Amino acid sequence: MFARFLRLAFLFFLLGQATLADSSGLSPKAEKAVDATVKKFMKTHGLDGVGLGILSNRRMVYVNGYGNVNRYRPVDLASLTKSLTAILAVRLWEQGKLDLDAPVTRYLPELDLPSTITSRSILSHTSGLAHYGSHFPGSHFSLNDFTQGAVTSSAGSYLYSSPAYVLLSRVLEKAGGKSYLELIHSEICRPSYASEREVDLHPPVAWRLGAGGLEASPEAITRIIYALMQGRLVKSQHLWEMWSEQVPVPGSQAGQGLGFRVEGDSKVWHGGQHSKLGQYNRLVLYPRKGHGMIVLVRSSSKFTPGKLSTELYRVLKAAGHKF
Repeated sequence: MFARFLRLAFLFFLLGQATLADSSGLSPKAEKAVDATVKKFMKTHGLDGVGLGILSNRRMVYVNGYGNVNRYRPVDLASLTKSLTAILAVRLWEQGKLDLDAPVTRYLPELDLPSTITSRSILSHTSGLAHYGSHFPGSHFSLNDFTQGAVTSSAGSYLYSSPAYVLLSRVLEKAGGKSYLELIHSEICRPSYASEREVDLHPPVAWRLGAGGLEASPEAITRIIYALMQGRLVKSQHLWEMWSEQVPVPGSQAGQGLGFRVEGDSKVWHGGQHSKLGQYNRLVLYPRKGHGMIVLVRSSSKFTPGKLSTELYRVLKAAGHKF
């Protein structure tokens, strides 16, 4: 009887958390403005679908799908995956399973790589590992491809590298004792109350793992970012370390944090696109103010999702919404 009571109590707790996360903070006027803006953009720019999540006042206030994007069905996250990989890495570090500053060869001793390549350097794009190109052609590759020849002279300075994040995924698997996807489910989905069925490896690019291999529904990714903002995934002091500039990004007003671009202490963001798959994404957060937006766009032609998030902020303010 007591065990049954505990199970029921836990179920009610989970339901309470889900209800809390689903509480709408948008007025009918604001919701109408959002809806009209997304539909206008879809028509004007010929977008096939839009997934949208809005956070405000440290709450998850709006999630929806438009066109061929459904609120509960996964879409390609592209490089937004990198931010989830960073969250996973920091969680394993907090648990004592991963040393962010140890050479990756501690976990993958079979590799011939310099000791300067660490999980932290990969997260901040300072490992010196090349991006797709002559060494990594942008198709399936194995750990055998990670050699001294893959390291450029840019080690220690910013050099964006998706292959490095694929390598990091293998490091996390060794440290966490599970596959990359299993770790995402156990370490990120469950504490976020995000459905594991709505977060998976995206078949056409699954080999990219933590660099850009995940798909998630608008609902799931919004719940994950909501949990992150609440401090349920990473301790607050470590969260701000992730969101602090590790290295400047040449030609940009933003610096590179751990898995996120950062602008001072007020704005963090990440983009993601697989143009061949017609996917264009944007995650932008204002953590000190407790609000942000996730935009997932399907389009057969190139689209800048930041244009939509910027316009949505404008119309929400015009509709009287208080961030």
